[in-house]
Amino acid sequence: MPPLPLSGLRILVTRSRTRSSDLSTRLRYAGAEPVEAPLIQIVDPADWTPIDQAFADLDGYDWLIFTSGNAVEKCLTRLEATNVQIPPNLRIASVGSATVKRLRQFGLIVDYTPDRNDAEALVEGLVESYELSSAKILFPCADIARQTVVTGLTGLGAEVTSVTAYRTVLANSLPSEILALLRCKGIHVITFTSPSTVEAFVQATQNTSTLLSEVTIACIGPETARKSKEAGIVVDIVPEEASIEALVEALVEALKGRMGME
Repeated sequence: MPPLPLSGLRILVTRSRTRSSDLSTRLRYAGAEPVEAPLIQIVDPADWTPIDQAFADLDGYDWLIFTSGNAVEKCLTRLEATNVQIPPNLRIASVGSATVKRLRQFGLIVDYTPDRNDAEALVEGLVESYELSSAKILFPCADIARQTVVTGLTGLGAEVTSVTAYRTVLANSLPSEILALLRCKGIHVITFTSPSTVEAFVQATQNTSTLLSEVTIACIGPETARKSKEAGIVVDIVPEEASIEALVEALVEALKGRMGME
């Protein structure tokens, strides 16, 4: 039986504990040994009042925009808890196949999703396909979300209400056993699945140049890769599509047989 493509590779998974299992499972199927070190934690907003007030006025919005699965999860769970229904005439736009899939699992129709999985593509596509001047848009997002959607659509005349759907808490340190593996070159690949995982890694390790000298860096998409480069981290792998499936496929394509087992 031929070896699996990622056999012998130890891969660090840095995403939140609640969302790490999918990536770890796919890596195991490909033969890798995933090492989970959640560098971020997704928690509720400090105050639900702003988002509850926005939900109470959903009939007054034309669009509901999501750019992360975390926002979908938090918002729809909150809607269910408060017995608020999404109006049938409210259009929904979303970035990323996983986010679209999660919305559909909740029984919602996604009116627009861009081919490229980033906020810039979402703004560009909406502008090309719809009349957004004076449109009222609700954008639930992370407390540390980039302002691409807000500034892009506001600049075109839309009225965008941005509300915090969740907070991203960064880890202050890495577990000692993970640091030990990095120092002895026992980690072959590090995966970053959001800009915040990059920020947390830099914050937790401080001296990245020494720890990453022989490590392959894989980023899920262009925004995460951009954040890595800003932090001085050389990025080796970025899939064409920003999804977990595409990330694992890109790892397999780039690293298959690396440990001498073609």
